[in-house]
This record gives sequence, structure tokens and C-alpha cells, in this order.
Amino acid sequence: MALAMPELPVEIWAAIFQQLVAIDDTPSCRTTLLLVSRSWFQTAIAVHQLWTHIEVTLAPTTTTNRVLFYLFHCAALPLSVCITILEPSAPAIPNIMHLFAAHLYRIRLLKLRVSSHEVAEKALELIGAHRPAPILEVLSIDVEALPQGESSYWEPYRTTFSSAPRLSHLTIPVFPLPTKESSQLVHCSSLTHLTIGEIPYQGIYGTGAVLQLLCAFINLESFTFKPIDIYCYFDAPDFPIINCARLLSIDIALPGIGLDILTKINAPSLTSVRLDTRREDSLGWEENVLPGGISDALRLLSRRSPLVRDVELRGTFFRRPEEDYRWLLAEAFPQLQVVKLVGTDITDDVLAGISRTSSQLTVFSLQSCIDITQAGVSRFLNSVESTVQLVIEDCPNASSLPPLSRQY
Repeated sequence: MALAMPELPVEIWAAIFQQLVAIDDTPSCRTTLLLVSRSWFQTAIAVHQLWTHIEVTLAPTTTTNRVLFYLFHCAALPLSVCITILEPSAPAIPNIMHLFAAHLYRIRLLKLRVSSHEVAEKALELIGAHRPAPILEVLSIDVEALPQGESSYWEPYRTTFSSAPRLSHLTIPVFPLPTKESSQLVHCSSLTHLTIGEIPYQGIYGTGAVLQLLCAFINLESFTFKPIDIYCYFDAPDFPIINCARLLSIDIALPGIGLDILTKINAPSLTSVRLDTRREDSLGWEENVLPGGISDALRLLSRRSPLVRDVELRGTFFRRPEEDYRWLLAEAFPQLQVVKLVGTDITDDVLAGISRTSSQLTVFSLQSCIDITQAGVSRFLNSVESTVQLVIEDCPNASSLPPLSRQY
């Protein structure tokens, strides 16, 4: 039995529908609104904002119907387009890509999830080759696997947009990377947020290409580097220090070339640092090399980035933990306020040493730190400044503490 619409103004129903979609922002939610009743259908298609977020999964049975429906009912509003290509030979791909190409002038966000770089290149070519993208702000390319060994893509992303003057967020895989010679993307002075996505690779790319990309984006405010080089080369080339005057935030996976990149960045305005050393595999000599490397990198950051206020370390092991942690929390960054340690080698003894130091710390978080005990935490709280908020999460030997946070 069809449900009748209660007697409410259309504007209120429009607000209700938008709130429903905000809670469950999926194609199925929108489809449900259409199927409830004829009156719901009429109201829903009149709310143009509901149809500006287009998600399409390209498989052998995919048709253009959903894309056409969304494009017809979204009026002339800016679009967010998310494309997943499950089957590169799906018959609907050319037609759907050409539909998006015709509306490129109003695409604000474009995300591609594909199996390989070749598929990503082809999709970008069909949508944007030599066409302007005047309001594009976010471009994200997510590939399942990188090419192994030698690759013919020495000039990647050549057939992308002729211009993208508002592009501010770019997410790409670590290989192959665009260059000034190969792609218009590298000439986007509007770019402020660069993410090189999380995918393992086997030493097929060096630090230099990443550093050259950082040099090109002079207005960068945040940099996220998530790939893990499973061979952990530590092969920083003879590359000059990069001055990133506007960089405020870095989030880097270590070791591998991530550590090399970190040591090459000079960011005097940096305020937030996140380093993640967790990895599934283990190298026999890693314990002797990595701790010293991280300590040295942090000391370089201390000299180059005195404004850091927020530090997060994941899986970090120091060569001299008592000395290094005491230095990190009390001396490294004069404006340090927030520290989060996840799965690190901090111990009760180190914690006791930290409590005797003087710092501006306001929030201290410990998560999954197996060497921290309830006794050590209690001792810390009894001696630390009362303004410090201690947050405990998933520390197995301090599990009897009240959940998540205590402030003293």
C-alpha cells in the first residue's frame, strides 16, 4: 500500500530528504526515496541537490540509465562523480565517460577506483582529454595494483584536463607520478593538498620523483605519503632541501623512501606531524637502522619546524627511548600541545621520566602500548602537571582505567 505524503510544505520535505541522504549517502538511499510512493518520487526528483552525487560501478551489465537520470534531475548544480571500474571492457564505459565529459564544466569532485594505471589513464582521457575543468577541486585516483618492473608510462597523465584552475586536492598512486613535462596537473598552482595513496610496492620508484613533485607544488599545505617500500632502501639521492613555506601538515608512512622524504622537507610553518612505521613484514637489519633514522629525522624536524603543535607516532621504536621520548616531549618543539603514541615502545619507566619534564603539553594519548601498566599511569598522573589530559585506549595492561580519557 502506497504511503501518502503528510501535509507539509515541499520545502520541509526537501529538507527531510536531504537529511536522510546526509545520514546514508548511498545510491540505494536515493532509490528508496523514489520507490516509497508516487508523491515521494515527485518530491524527491524536485530536490536537485539529491542528484548531484553520482556513484557508478562499471561492470559488464552496467547501463547509462542511472547516470542519465541523475544528470537530468540535478539541474545545473555542481557534481560529485565517483566511478568504480570493475571490468575495463564493460560496454557502457565509452558512453558513460562521454556523458561525464559533456558535463565536465560542472564536476567539482572526481574519484576513480580502478584495477590498474592503464585503466585510470583511459578513463581520464575519455572524460577530460584537453578539456577545461573550471570548477574541479578534488581529483582522486585509486588503483588496486601497481605495474611491476619496467613500465612504459614515463609520461603519465598527459591526456588530462587542459586546465583545472581550482584543483586543490589531488590523490594519486606512487607510480607512475606526473611530471612537469608530462602533465598539466603539475602546473596547478591552486593545489594545496597532495596525497600519495596507500599501496605496497617493490622498490620500483625512487625518492627523487616524489621530491620533484613536492618542488612543483609551491602552495602545498598538507602532504600525505602512504606507500610502503617493502625493500626499505634508505636511498635518498643527492637532492637539495625542499622549502615548503606553506606546508602545515604531514602524514608519512615509514620506513622506505618516506623516511628519505621526511629528511628533505624544510617546512617552517609546519604544525602537525604524523609518522607511521607499522608494517606487516620485517627485515633482519631493520631494528638496527630504523630507530636511529626516525630519531635523526625528528631532530631535523625540530630544527626546521619549531611551530609544531601536534605529533602522532605509530609503531615507533627509538634506539634510546628514555632519552628520545624525554627530548620529544620537553625540548623538541616549544609549542607542542598534543602527542599521540600508538603501538610504540614507551614504557612505565619512560613515562615516569617524562612526568618530571616541563612542557606545554595539554593532551597526551596512549593507544595499544603494551608496555604501559596501570601502576605506571598512576605514577605519571601523580607527578605530572594537572592541566595535562591523559587519554588511554586499548592498552592491555592499563585496561582497568576508566575508558578513553581522564583529566586531572
